[in-house]
Amino acid sequence: MSVAARLIDEGLSVAVVDQSRVGSGVSGHTTAKLSSLHGLTYARLIRSYGQDHARAYGEANEAGIRAIAATVERFGIGCDLRRRSNYTYAVSDEELTDIEAEVDAAASVGLPASYADGVPLPLESPARCASAIRRNSIRSST
Repeated sequence: MSVAARLIDEGLSVAVVDQSRVGSGVSGHTTAKLSSLHGLTYARLIRSYGQDHARAYGEANEAGIRAIAATVERFGIGCDLRRRSNYTYAVSDEELTDIEAEVDAAASVGLPASYADGVPLPLESPARCASAIRRNSIRSST
């Protein structure tokens, strides 16, 4: 769908053909989550490739989220698009240390990352805390 939108922007006539109803395949009826937080990515990227590469990765993810949101708005796509915080949870002291490092790494490349202690979950869980990238994850119900 993103490619179709880009082709329309270039003035082309576009038809989207799918095996069944458009958008009903593998990704149909999922949360369709878009996020700049992918587990413990930024600390690893900084260690392996440096700050500039980690920043570029974060900026590319943020640009992708903005592009999808703009496309949804522009075409009036009724997909229940909502911005939500995204969390990575820890259940052990080792994971907690990793999450703290990830929050620092993500914040250092300009993402709105923060540490949340005691994030409530809607179920019984050993999770004690989480890293969060605030308001830059998008979920859709279609």
